[in-house]
Amino acid sequence: MKALKCEMCGSNDVVKQDGLYVCQNCGTKYTVEEARKMMIEGTVSIDYSSKIGTWMNLAKKALYAGNYQEAYDYANKILEQDPENAQAWMIKMKTTAGLSTNGNPRTAEVISSGKNVVLFEPTKQEEVGLFFMETGINLLKAASKIAKEASDSIRELYHSYFQAYGKQYAIEACTEADNPQVEMFLNMGNLAYSLEQATKELPIF
Repeated sequence: MKALKCEMCGSNDVVKQDGLYVCQNCGTKYTVEEARKMMIEGTVSIDYSSKIGTWMNLAKKALYAGNYQEAYDYANKILEQDPENAQAWMIKMKTTAGLSTNGNPRTAEVISSGKNVVLFEPTKQEEVGLFFMETGINLLKAASKIAKEASDSIRELYHSYFQAYGKQYAIEACTEADNPQVEMFLNMGNLAYSLEQATKELPIF
């Protein structure tokens, strides 16, 4: 006979509460009969349809509140059980963009999620395409800001080094200091271009 193990998250912390067995890690509930099967067979078939509805509501609320990580996690839970759920892919696309940073824009994941939205619900092409373009514009704005801040910083650094060590040292030191910013700037520009190309691939555009 096997120990109780939650089929949702894999946790062994399952406790009986009010006549049901409840996973203390993710909150999944099992009837006595389900728990008995789990102990004997180590597995149990669960109807996730009601859970998907609950997760979807929680994901939407989290997205609306700007809690991107929470919404992203719920979207992934839904997709584990229903990989063709276009609404969950839409939430994943938007939250991935919300979780991105200048150093890690996660553009490939945004595009992949958006394409799955269109694959499973073609009527969402326009919404996905507009989101791609909006995300690309935001990348270009962020890149422009990085370039401006880097330019101001390098200018100050150059004057400081020039006065202390001379022109040649100032040029070499500033070039080395500026390279990471230039690489980030170029990368963000290329990613914005990839979003533009992904938009053009949608039939509606």
